[in-house]
Amino acid sequence: RAAKVGRRPGAGARSFREEEKWSRPAGPQIKSRSPPEAARACQVKCDVEFIAVSSYGNATSTSGAVQITHDIQQDITGRNIVVIEDILDSGNTLYFLKQYFMTKGAASVSICTLLDKPSRRTKVIKADYIGFEVPDEFVVGYGLDYAQKYRNLPYIGVLRPEVYQGE
Repeated sequence: RAAKVGRRPGAGARSFREEEKWSRPAGPQIKSRSPPEAARACQVKCDVEFIAVSSYGNATSTSGAVQITHDIQQDITGRNIVVIEDILDSGNTLYFLKQYFMTKGAASVSICTLLDKPSRRTKVIKADYIGFEVPDEFVVGYGLDYAQKYRNLPYIGVLRPEVYQGE
C-alpha cells in the first residue's frame, strides 16, 4: 500500500552545536509531537518534553484547526525552544506552535523537521533545520501515519491514492 521512497536517515543533517551560545539555566527545551530522533543526536544539555497536537485527524489534508491533545508541563519563560517535527507540510501546526510557545514566554522558537514539503505551505513559516525535502505526495512510515496506520514502517513511503480515495 505504500511505495518505498527512502531509507531511515542517519544522524541529524545539522548539529545543534550553534545553539550552545544560548544562555540557559538548564539547556534549551525540545518540544515534540513525534519520536525525538533528533534529540538523540543533540550535543548540548537540554530538557525534552512532549506536546501532542493534531490538525489532520483521519484525513490526508489538514482541517486547519489545530488541537492540543497533551500540553507541556514545564514553565518555558525565557527558554530557547527547539520544536522537533516529523513533517512541515501546510505549516498550520508549526505556525500555531511557534505562536503558542512565544505567548507562553519562550525567548525563541526554532524548528527542526525531518521532512519539508514547501509546495503545500499555506502559512509563512520555515524550518531552521531540515532533513529532506519531499514532493507533494502523502507520505507514511517511520512515525508518519494515515488514520493511525503505517506508522511502524521502517522507511518513508508514498501512500497510494487508492488507499484514501473517496475522502
